[in-house]
Amino acid sequence: MKRLIGFFGSILGLLVVIIVTVFAIATIKPRISSLGLHFDAQQAYPPAENPTQSEVPKIEVDTPYPPPVEPVASPIPKELNLHTPTPTSKSTSIPTQTLVPLPTQEVPLPSGLKLVYGETDGENGITRIWLVNITNFLNERKLLATINHKAGYEVRGNVSPDGNKIAYIVVPPGISEKSARTDGSELWVMNSDGSGSHMIMDKIGYLGMWAPDSKSITVGRWMPIENNGSTTSGWRKEIYLVKTDDLERKLLVTDDKSSDFQPVGWSSDGQVFYYVVKTTLSTSWELWAVDVSTGMIYLQLSPPFKTNDIPVLSPDGNWLLFSVTKDEQRTLVVLSIDGQQQNNIAQSATNSGTSGQLTGLWSTNSQSILLYVPSETDQQPNFELVSLNGVEKQNFPITASFLTKDDYLSLIEWSPYEDWAIVREYPTQPQSNLFVIKIDDGKTMQLPLSMNSNWLIPFGWLNQ
Repeated sequence: MKRLIGFFGSILGLLVVIIVTVFAIATIKPRISSLGLHFDAQQAYPPAENPTQSEVPKIEVDTPYPPPVEPVASPIPKELNLHTPTPTSKSTSIPTQTLVPLPTQEVPLPSGLKLVYGETDGENGITRIWLVNITNFLNERKLLATINHKAGYEVRGNVSPDGNKIAYIVVPPGISEKSARTDGSELWVMNSDGSGSHMIMDKIGYLGMWAPDSKSITVGRWMPIENNGSTTSGWRKEIYLVKTDDLERKLLVTDDKSSDFQPVGWSSDGQVFYYVVKTTLSTSWELWAVDVSTGMIYLQLSPPFKTNDIPVLSPDGNWLLFSVTKDEQRTLVVLSIDGQQQNNIAQSATNSGTSGQLTGLWSTNSQSILLYVPSETDQQPNFELVSLNGVEKQNFPITASFLTKDDYLSLIEWSPYEDWAIVREYPTQPQSNLFVIKIDDGKTMQLPLSMNSNWLIPFGWLNQ
């Protein structure tokens, strides 16, 4: 009898264990599902009817490398400013932009100072070149050309010194990314009224600058070196002088040893072309000269101090403007081209932040420099006109109210009569933040766009 009772007791205990196990599995399974954990590889996760942030599982994936904010088609920019900071997005300080539709008919422009600039729709690969009256560019504007090119690139251009021609480079649609950045662009020239547009050279990489006589322009390109034994570069840099009338080409400079070299300008008579070569570890540069008539190349100047800034040559070809950083302080320096005379014309309290962003432009007579002086406090920044010796100074307040604490302006162009300045706002996105400021009263106007996604590139000034 005892054995029978023990047998039924064992069976009853086993039943209890089975019931408890089944109940536990039924309870745990919904909790596992609510956490998004799955063990059946063949079954997709069932979507919730109204998913919340906690219900949707987070999946980390590799994202593609984001495109640059402002794609650069020309490695050597038209404007060789002392400082070109990397822009970052900051939508809080972008002022309200007025979108201007494309004109439906030809509008005659009155005489006076005008600005030429390009407006690029990078997504569709379209750039429109505009001519606008500087005092009324919302209503008095003329479309000079519409250019199709490789998406993601812009058209860069220069107005000739006499104001009669506009040179620009185009990255054709369909070429490879490598060619677009090295030797795949085309050089075009048209009259300042938009007529007579024609290509004068292909297989170039970047646009340089006009010669003083407005008959020739420099262009450059990078060429790969076969069986290159150099450890610093796999490319040979070349700079050509191209005559726009008869298309004659002359190789001015070629170099496959230096890490980098860039053109800086001409002597006033157009007989000597200057360029800088970055030296070892890019701690400084050397100024070299090319005698155009003989082709002789010689070292013009080695600065007596370290500086990474590419110098800006004065219009008369006698002075260099650049900055030097020492003990975390930035100083703007004017140095004669023979290295015999040096003037310190401005200093910042520090080399970081907005107070260190000193930029300057030469006057047309090379006797003064327009500086943008960022504010180190809550006061408004200002323009400062400084004499060549750095002694005489004149301040012009900037009344633009859109600048916030961390914003500053970079000088881009100064008008021929030195009454208007073109500036770009940083650190906001640079595409749409291009402004024209009147020097004497601080009046500020933003250059118009056809679409918010477009960006603007100044070409130069006309007075007609």
